[in-house]
Amino acid sequence: MELVDDPNVKPYDSQKETIWDGVGILDYTILPHYKSDHPESGKVDEAIEYMTKNKIPFKTLRDGEVIIIE
Repeated sequence: MELVDDPNVKPYDSQKETIWDGVGILDYTILPHYKSDHPESGKVDEAIEYMTKNKIPFKTLRDGEVIIIE
């Protein structure tokens, strides 16, 4: 999510544009690194505030947590 990660940073040289589409299997956004020692953890709190204010569904994950969909 652009509130936490810089969308202009591309991990691969061949990637020219930011990919905004997910795979469409979740009806919510995942906010990782919640309440962790990760450098982006503070930005996650800002993202939670934004998501809540704009009524965007989300789930937080602490480092080491997973979501299992059966």
